[in-house]
Amino acid sequence: MQLALGPLLAACLLALSPVAHGQVLPQAAPEPTAAPAPATAAEPDPALASPHATMTTFIDAMNRAAEAAKRDDKAARAEALADADRTLDLSAVNAERAGQLSVRLIGILNRLGIYQPWYLWHQGEGGNATEQVYFPHPRFGPVVAGTELPERESRIALRRGDDANWRFSAETVAGIDAFYLAIERLPIRVGVDERDLSSELWLRARMPEELKGKRILTLEYWQWLSLAVFIFLGVVLDHLFRLVVRAIAARLVRRQGGEPDPEQMRRTVRPAGLLVMALFWTWLVWLLGLPDLAYTIVQGAARVFAVLAGTWFAWRFVDLVSEALTRKAERTATKFDDVLVPLMRTTARIFIVVFALIYGGLSLNFDITPLLASLTIGGVGFAFAAKDTLENFFGSATVLIDQPFGVGDWVLIGDVEGTVEQIGFRSTRIRTFRDSLVTIPNANLVRASVENYGRRRYRRWSTNVGVQYDTTPDQLLAFTEGVRELIRRHPYTRKDFYMVHVTAFGASSIDVMVYMFFDCPDWGTEVRERERLMLDIMRLARRIGVQFAFPTRTVHLVQGDGEPPAAADGPVSDDDAAALGAQAASEVTAHQPWRHTRPGPATI
Repeated sequence: MQLALGPLLAACLLALSPVAHGQVLPQAAPEPTAAPAPATAAEPDPALASPHATMTTFIDAMNRAAEAAKRDDKAARAEALADADRTLDLSAVNAERAGQLSVRLIGILNRLGIYQPWYLWHQGEGGNATEQVYFPHPRFGPVVAGTELPERESRIALRRGDDANWRFSAETVAGIDAFYLAIERLPIRVGVDERDLSSELWLRARMPEELKGKRILTLEYWQWLSLAVFIFLGVVLDHLFRLVVRAIAARLVRRQGGEPDPEQMRRTVRPAGLLVMALFWTWLVWLLGLPDLAYTIVQGAARVFAVLAGTWFAWRFVDLVSEALTRKAERTATKFDDVLVPLMRTTARIFIVVFALIYGGLSLNFDITPLLASLTIGGVGFAFAAKDTLENFFGSATVLIDQPFGVGDWVLIGDVEGTVEQIGFRSTRIRTFRDSLVTIPNANLVRASVENYGRRRYRRWSTNVGVQYDTTPDQLLAFTEGVRELIRRHPYTRKDFYMVHVTAFGASSIDVMVYMFFDCPDWGTEVRERERLMLDIMRLARRIGVQFAFPTRTVHLVQGDGEPPAAADGPVSDDDAAALGAQAASEVTAHQPWRHTRPGPATI
């Protein structure tokens, strides 16, 4: 079971293996074999049940990876490398480098020569071996003669874990990089060239010898040079991407008949270019073949940069979409979308931040499971501590679902009266008519009585018009009918219900009640139309000869023996008086411009 042995020889070696038969083959210097492992509660994986099984599993997996690489079968190669990675104890290294370390380990074994099971010799006491050492071994002395090996890293050992499985020890895995660099110039004695399995080793093999071997802060010269080149290429890619995206976006905007906003486009495209640059760096870092600590630092920095750039880009994109949706919502008649768009924008921003925190932690290999468990356990405490916040959230949900008011509505909530400016997750902001801004927690809206003047179908106007006592009945009839005709003719009045009648004899006037409704979209239009109607009533009164009363007192002096007052002329009929009033109203409104064109809503 080795890279260079044929099937027959491999079968012979397995049959003669001391691990399988518990005996030592006749060699010039026989070595002690591994003692049987003590019984454990855990059932070992058959592929990792013994040092020999683990070594065989690793070599077989790398053989399959080499064959898959020749066929350019990426899926089979990834599966084979995953099987090889299972044989490594990755507790002391960055687990993301497992594939690179497996390739380098097979490169070491290929240079040491054909794998022999009896080269494994135990270290332990009382026959209870927990570790088997493959290298250093006296038989490898001629192979590495003249090669300067690192004192601590040049060791290949397999160790039995708590799960009863044997793996290459954590110390062995941590020293693979240094061990490989020390013997990479030795000839490959068996198997394929491991550089065909790894792009980073392929890149390193093509670097000038002057740039390899010499280090600055644990990195070789060629790694520093390649890192600088990658950074430069990322910056160039950033500028090219932004240039292309701006050109495409400008063309699309012009096709829609608009003109692109350079500042807004720059603000949106800038983080997108940084994200592309960060992803480019993240993708290429592994090509440098950095040692474990350097890889963790550089890759972590690239990922943090990518997370920040992605968060920035997503934030800008949400703002851009929200602005477009807000402009569209302003053109619709319903107020629901005016409330929904800000809530969606806030929700999207919160989601972006949460996603960035979670992905950032995962990208840096932080174990967030304890954090999630802590959040679950602390959820009850948080619910009590954030009771007001949760009430405000459900209050905003109630406002969104029931829609008692919308942005722009004139409302009266408790003793707060004004126009709704913003409905948020926590509170609702109302601009009062004194121009002050009142913030009401949404939790209060669940229990509060909300009077929405903005949802009125009609706007009532009730007033008493006082006329002088010297007004004749015929004039009163003409005046009341004239006011009714004005109401029927005016553009913003309700035509199906109104009342105009003489209702009382006041202390200084005869009172005419005017009770009617304006059909107006807002308060500004109502005030304008009320003024229009009041001015027309004044014109009507002047045309009929009716004078408005004001608080006065008239004293009449009559002689005791004087003649009684002469009887007034008889009144005209009610129909004639009403016709007279309607005719006067027609004359008042005949030349009004709104008779031909209905005026639009009032603008402030």
